[in-house]
Amino acid sequence: MPKTYWRKGQIVEWLISHAVPLPDGVINFNELTKASMIVLSKNYEIQERFIIDDLVRDCGKDVKLLWLPVARPELNNIELIWAFVKGKVSELNSVGGTKNVYNLTLECLKLVTPELWAGCIRESIKYEEKYWTRDRMIEIDLTDRPSNPNLVIDPNDEASESEDESSDEEFPDSDDSDMDFDS
Repeated sequence: MPKTYWRKGQIVEWLISHAVPLPDGVINFNELTKASMIVLSKNYEIQERFIIDDLVRDCGKDVKLLWLPVARPELNNIELIWAFVKGKVSELNSVGGTKNVYNLTLECLKLVTPELWAGCIRESIKYEEKYWTRDRMIEIDLTDRPSNPNLVIDPNDEASESEDESSDEEFPDSDDSDMDFDS
């Protein structure tokens, strides 16, 4: 989808490559403003697709692709392994320098064993179960609570209170008479 930071020529190319028809009375996309071309392109949104989706679909095996949530490294085993390696490099690095850190990284990668991977998988599963439990608790809490009539909005309800009809009944304990706003 075209973005506002794209050059006008890039937007024209996108519109042409996606067979977007010219609006009535327009002979060439270049007659349109950049903003109007972006609005036009939104009527022809394309579904974002990743190569990995095609590879998994076409592999001929019963494989499911698991998309991990953003900013949840505890659910991604490679992130846990990488944290382990970085921690070891930091612990052993006494000299500094790019070459030294590179060599330490190679050495620390050798410390990654199948047992460490298994431990990271177990840790990720614990976090996943924790999140599932938390999600279920929220679901239960929301469904078991009585509804609050002050929070219910019925779009079909014709009765509504305008600002002119509002009263001090909402705040029966408040007394505005002794308030001094000039202090």
